[in-house]
Amino acid sequence: MADLAPFMKQQFFDDNGDPLSGGLIYVYNAGTTTPKDTFTDASGDTNQTNPIVLDAAGRTEIWITTGYYKFVVCDSEDVELYTIDNVSLGAEGGGATGVPDGGDTGALLAKASGTAQDLTWDQQAYSGYSSRFGEAFSSTNLTDTINKILDLSYVAPSISFSASGQSTTREKGDAVTSSTLTANVTKTTDDISEVRFYQGATLLDTQNSGGAIPSGGSNTYSWSGSFSDNTTFKAEADDDGTSGGPTTVSASRTFNFVYPYYVGADSASLAAASVAGLTKRIISSTSNRSETISAGAGEVFYFAYPASYGALTSILDENNFETIGDWTLRTENITGLDASAVSYRIYEFNNTVTAGSYTYTFKR
Repeated sequence: MADLAPFMKQQFFDDNGDPLSGGLIYVYNAGTTTPKDTFTDASGDTNQTNPIVLDAAGRTEIWITTGYYKFVVCDSEDVELYTIDNVSLGAEGGGATGVPDGGDTGALLAKASGTAQDLTWDQQAYSGYSSRFGEAFSSTNLTDTINKILDLSYVAPSISFSASGQSTTREKGDAVTSSTLTANVTKTTDDISEVRFYQGATLLDTQNSGGAIPSGGSNTYSWSGSFSDNTTFKAEADDDGTSGGPTTVSASRTFNFVYPYYVGADSASLAAASVAGLTKRIISSTSNRSETISAGAGEVFYFAYPASYGALTSILDENNFETIGDWTLRTENITGLDASAVSYRIYEFNNTVTAGSYTYTFKR
């Protein structure tokens, strides 16, 4: 049976406080992009999909084995909202075993007085540990032994990060001018000593008192300025760490800027500038799309997007019939919100239709 995660059933929200309907949760081994198994129920017999797809209320049930995890939270368009790394769940790291003379793993055993032996803790080997049974500790070997024991029981902190008040997928030219950056830090073994905020590689602020310091919690930074190109904000947190020095954990959020899709119905042979007046979709995905188009009598359908995304290979109607032969493709420039002339692929349906709603799936 899989061990129950502390957040067995969790609800996620978008920047506006609405449930993250259809959101995606990727689960990896901590510090990697190696997928890690999760389960649909307590039996541990059925794996969750990876990514986990949230329901319409932004909820999911997650059952896991003990270990160290990284979670990447994305919206329904697969745009990353934030990452939580180095999450320790369950009882992993809770016990030590000895491996004397390279033999079988068993209980913590001691060699003869003053003889060094190796320790294994959660599959990591530590050499040179001496129990010194029957001998007095010197200050040197006592300090060394205590440090090693403390290091073995150490668990890194975790961090989550948000940038408030802004959609993370925006139209090119729709600049971000302010955002409140928030780092939520969870202390585990050692006190939190410092929190830092970055825009790209540029350090914005260093905080070493208040908020999450030293016991964990929230630190914020109010950013103002202007940018309209893809930009990543990041927060880092340090704790006191092990005898080898502090441990740093981080989480980030990226703002993506895109040229929109346009979809709708209007009269035939619509000029490119008028196509840009149809319904606008601000999305970063270049994958397949399903659209329901409302048309008036005698109108035709349009579907347009940046030419850099590549041509369509299929257009299926609501009965799953292939219709791409009934559409005409042309390439024209549309002026973006940033005043750039952007090459667009404009697909126009060849036949007028009766009034109603029609659903098509556009595939590359």
